[in-house]
Amino acid sequence: MVSKKEQENKIEHADIVDRFSAIMIDTLILVGITIILSLLVGRFTSFETNIEFIEPIPFLRRSLISPLVWMITIIYILYYTYFEGKHGQTVGKKLSRIQVIDKYTKKQIGYKNAFIRTVTRLIDSLPIAYILGIIVVKYTKNNQRIGDLLSKSIVIKTKIVSKEI
Repeated sequence: MVSKKEQENKIEHADIVDRFSAIMIDTLILVGITIILSLLVGRFTSFETNIEFIEPIPFLRRSLISPLVWMITIIYILYYTYFEGKHGQTVGKKLSRIQVIDKYTKKQIGYKNAFIRTVTRLIDSLPIAYILGIIVVKYTKNNQRIGDLLSKSIVIKTKIVSKEI
């Protein structure tokens, strides 16, 4: 028989499906913010749409120096760093019922480690569509991506609390 304390300490790690669900929700939120900011700044319709005439290097150069790109990047970093550092969950993670915690203390990871997780998403997303991150999650003991390993964090499933009437 398993004691109540052992049951409370048992952790179920989030799987790929849980993480994907959270990423999709957070991406929708960030795309929405991006569209709103783009419309406010007036740059949404200025992107070239005819792929035949886009010269890659000048287009990339313009994109990298664009204040809008930097503003979106900062919002992205702040979104993940704030929500994961303060609450252990972004909106997507909360709706997907998963949470980021410190691997050793089982408590909030704090802003520093949340920032590390956020910045390393760039590595995890290589070469495209989080392929590297998916591979690393699949082959690590605690389903950790590179950002989790560097920040000493794990992503767990949260318990559903039911209220008795």
